[in-house]
Amino acid sequence: MLCNAYLLEGAMSGRTLPLGEVAHIVGQSTDPCSPRGGDLLEKALRDEADNPMLLCAQQHMEIDAKAALDVFTVESAPCEAGA
Repeated sequence: MLCNAYLLEGAMSGRTLPLGEVAHIVGQSTDPCSPRGGDLLEKALRDEADNPMLLCAQQHMEIDAKAALDVFTVESAPCEAGA
């Protein structure tokens, strides 16, 4: 599912740049509008090391898009939170 882009160096500049974006497998908020926020994972555990994933900007935008929330579920994430 992930693009395997190298996220530590700019392809055009050749310089070390932080190009990755941190996304949550289970939404950080329990709000129903938060991507995958309706999951049963306790709010206190949502910022733990097992829940974030590093993505390129394009995939972060697509994974969290409202029109794709039924496609990118907690179960389809590269690593399930808490696993």
